[in-house]
Amino acid sequence: MKKILFLMTIFLISLCLRANAEVPYSQKKAFCLDQVNASYSNSLYERQKIYDNCMKNAERLIINYENQRYKEEQQSAKLKAQEAERMAKEELKKKKDEDAIRQSERDNPNIYIEKVQQIVGQYRTYPQFAIMHGYTGNVIIEAIIGPDGSIAEAKIAKSSGHIELDKHSLNTVLQRQKFPAPPSNDGFAVPFSFVYQLN
Repeated sequence: MKKILFLMTIFLISLCLRANAEVPYSQKKAFCLDQVNASYSNSLYERQKIYDNCMKNAERLIINYENQRYKEEQQSAKLKAQEAERMAKEELKKKKDEDAIRQSERDNPNIYIEKVQQIVGQYRTYPQFAIMHGYTGNVIIEAIIGPDGSIAEAKIAKSSGHIELDKHSLNTVLQRQKFPAPPSNDGFAVPFSFVYQLN
């Protein structure tokens, strides 16, 4: 009988894992009746005992399974809550950092100007045609950056004496269509200096 009960437990475990839900009462009852029919040589009392033990084991197995599933769901919900809390803290920290940067830029506009100039500096090149013709000179482009960071206006404030270098410098600034929002809600003027010199 111990062997029968052991096999029964293994079978019900597999049912729970495959179905991922509670085994219906009718299914448990039918399985236990099969165990009773398999023991037809035993007395009526023994067969009733087999059936009762089978049902008790089935109920205990389902309860254990449901408890385990509940713990897993609780753990999953806890992890999701922790992740949401972590992301909320990171977002709050990011906003605080951005507000601090904006405040420092309002207190000292040169911080913003230098930041924007560094962005444009990443796109600086010496045009090949200017090198071939030996063009040199300094160009200053003045750009007005709007409240949303877009370029509202850009013009050549100082020419190098070569229109090719002037246009190349202007296009370098315009290539970056949007910058970080300036510290002022009005137009914010930023100068960009380009130095073209052959070694």
